Amino acid sequence: TSNGTSRQCTGNAACSCEGEGDKSERIVLDNNGSPCYACALPDGSTTCSENVDCVDASECYEGTCTPQNEVPADDCPSTSNGTSRICTGNAACSCEGEGDKSERIELNNGGTTCYACALPDGSTTCSENVDCVDASECYEGTCTPQNEVPADDCPSTSNGTSRQCTANDACICDSEEDKSERIELNNGGTPCYACALP
Repeated sequence: TSNGTSRQCTGNAACSCEGEGDKSERIVLDNNGSPCYACALPDGSTTCSENVDCVDASECYEGTCTPQNEVPADDCPSTSNGTSRICTGNAACSCEGEGDKSERIELNNGGTTCYACALPDGSTTCSENVDCVDASECYEGTCTPQNEVPADDCPSTSNGTSRQCTANDACICDSEEDKSERIELNNGGTPCYACALP
C-alpha cells in the first residue's frame, strides 16, 4: 500500500509478494539509508491509479504501468506574456507538438533552468522577439539572428536645446548624411547615442 505519495515498506528482507494479487513485483526501496521492501505492479499492468503503484523506474501513464523512458514527454510552454516567455522546470518536456514553435530553448528563471518552445531562425510567423530563440529578433516578421538584423540609425535631431538620443548602443550614423559622427551622451545617468556633425 501507499499513502498516495510514498510506499509503505518493511525492513524484513524475507517478505514475499506472492499473496498480493496484481502487485506481484517485489521492489527494494531506500528508507533513510536502510533497504526496505514493498510490492508493486509490474510494467504493463493496467490497474494502477498513481505512480507509486508501479515499480520505481515506471509511471502510471493513462492507467498502465509504463517505463519512464516510454512515457510521452509533456509539451514545453510556447506562449509569452508579451515581454517574457512562459517556461517550465520539466527538463523532459518536448516541442514536438507545438507546431511552428519547434525549437526547444533553455532559459534562466531566477537562477533556475527552465524550458520553452520558440520559432527557429527563418520562421516568418513571429510577432515579437520572444517568439524567436534567444539570440534572435523578430525583424519584419521573420526570426533573424541578432547579428544579421540591420542596425537602426541613431537620432540626429534636437528639440532646439538638447539632442534626441537612443539607449540602443548598436545604432549607427551611416545614413545620416552630414551628421556622420556617432556620439555618446548622458541621459540622467544612462548612456545614450546620437549622430552629430564631425
